[in-house]
Amino acid sequence: MLLALPVYITSVPALVRKSAATGRLKDGFTHQKSLPKGVFMSIQSDKSNSDARSQEVDDQSRSQEFDPATSAAQSPTIVSAPDTRTPASLGDLAASLLAARREVDEIFEHEGFAASPAWDIILQAFQAQSREAPVTVTEACRKAPSGPTTALRWIGALEEMQLLERVGDQNDGGMTVIKLTPKGQPKSEQALQVYLKAA
Repeated sequence: MLLALPVYITSVPALVRKSAATGRLKDGFTHQKSLPKGVFMSIQSDKSNSDARSQEVDDQSRSQEFDPATSAAQSPTIVSAPDTRTPASLGDLAASLLAARREVDEIFEHEGFAASPAWDIILQAFQAQSREAPVTVTEACRKAPSGPTTALRWIGALEEMQLLERVGDQNDGGMTVIKLTPKGQPKSEQALQVYLKAA
């Protein structure tokens, strides 16, 4: 008949050290010699079963490790759309853009307008009004593809052409901003439509 042992006996750790002085296991557990033979064999059997289960889990984990070759084979292949642009089609685009620039010159009644800083300043003013974010004279001159002095002269020329006006921004401490006039707004929209069709 087996002795009635405390529950913790069945969970004795596998790796324990024996104290040479007391003949007892570390943490106060009794050495195997003090246990009945049947109980000790039962503990050893439980340990072997636990080791077998751990080995089985490890084997399954290794079998599920990432395999680049397998992953690549299972991943869907993304096919990019072929680039249909050819020198001929790009040449057609260049011709369309050149034609659009000439048409913009006609809209603003000024030869070379589309290739000048004036067109860039018009674009800045149009963008600012469409986004309701006024652009100051200083900022417009700084962003223009010319020196600030040249850009300032162009702003004056656009005012004379009644395409642009300078007004005080009440929301920014009286800073001077540029705005398209009732004449400049529709001309700008017409010119942008030309470029949109050319592209």
